Amino acid sequence: MRIDRRMIEVDLYSTQPLLKSEFCQLHKDADDHHRLALTEPAVVSFLLDWEQLEIMTNDLTKRCHQGRFIYDSDVLEHHEVAFASVADSLDGPVCASMWIDWRRTFLMEDLHGVAGGFIDFELSSDAPRAAGELRKRPLIADSRDFWAWKRRIAEKRPSNSQLVLFSYLDIAPLPKLGFGGTAPQAASLGATFWQDWFEEEGIACVVLLPHIKGIQVSALLPRSSASQLKARYSDTSVWHPRPLSRTRF
Repeated sequence: MRIDRRMIEVDLYSTQPLLKSEFCQLHKDADDHHRLALTEPAVVSFLLDWEQLEIMTNDLTKRCHQGRFIYDSDVLEHHEVAFASVADSLDGPVCASMWIDWRRTFLMEDLHGVAGGFIDFELSSDAPRAAGELRKRPLIADSRDFWAWKRRIAEKRPSNSQLVLFSYLDIAPLPKLGFGGTAPQAASLGATFWQDWFEEEGIACVVLLPHIKGIQVSALLPRSSASQLKARYSDTSVWHPRPLSRTRF
């Protein structure tokens, strides 16, 4: 049976979810202890090429095995490595929100448009720990019951995320962006996007974009984190958004 968006809305709003204790791991309320200040924001962008990614993946997978952060049979995926490399530049753990596409969960992989939601969890500033969290937490969300529960709990207790994680690697692969013509070499985000994000959202954000040579990482972070990433990766660009023109509440 084909499931459309209206049927999903019925599931999310009307169905009484079967609750599981691990659902609570994917929603974080206000917690000032893990705030990520953006008093000196900077946008950093760099390319992780395929060869570099393979080296990083093998090394970080080995460190995760040694620390028992993932199963010995598991191998990290490229997006997990990319996100963990950015988390490693932070000064401490932070409450993060990660966008999860739930088309597969609802058996509607051919649906166009927005089809997903955020999961919240504490992201470590240690790369192996962060990679383990990025591997385990999304598995909990592969359930209709979870998304029904998440919709209800978010309305009562809004998330206090300080870092948003987006990956467009699977959602918008380059061959599909050709729209019947020649596929582009890469996808990118302009300065206007980041300026608007800073003014409207005011929190850190990491976006992974497809590139023919690897993964393009673009992020709004504290200046100290951007400086660390610039020192680690070659051909890194950094620029600073304009100060906010209005008072934020």
